[in-house]
Amino acid sequence: MFSFFMPKIIKQCKKQPEFDDISNKTVPFFINSVNPCLKMNRLIKILAAIIVIVALLVFVDSASSTDPNQAPNPPKQDPNQAPKVPARTPSKEIVARGTVIEITDRNGKLSEVKLLVNRTMIYQITLNVKGKELGRKMAGKFVRVIGTPDIKGATKWLTIRDYDTVRLPPAKKPA
Repeated sequence: MFSFFMPKIIKQCKKQPEFDDISNKTVPFFINSVNPCLKMNRLIKILAAIIVIVALLVFVDSASSTDPNQAPNPPKQDPNQAPKVPARTPSKEIVARGTVIEITDRNGKLSEVKLLVNRTMIYQITLNVKGKELGRKMAGKFVRVIGTPDIKGATKWLTIRDYDTVRLPPAKKPA
């Protein structure tokens, strides 16, 4: 590898031993400053070790960045295009308990039905057959309903599949 750069020193290194002639021990490169072969051998070993370490780091980094279990990056969207809206997935049915509120118009016709679950949560009931029936029969009563929730804007809608009357929960005693 280095024979192109330093052919004379390598030829000398092949002839000279790495051992001290007197004690027959290995001579560290910093003690024997006259012999360039020992320095060159040490430098070659250090350079080889550095190359191996760099190669391992590059391999490990590339292997960790291409994890097969990792989700692929989504394609970037053009800022001038309208954002893509994900398709609606069918919601699961829920069970909700609350008080039915019936709202009628001036003629006495049922216009809205709401389910007051708690002080902050009110479901707007879809006026299908079950929703109208719930509004007419259970107005002002505490009921348990089974239905599919949906959010349209800021309003929470509930499409009723089934309902029944339940007892009121026990009132909380003030502290």
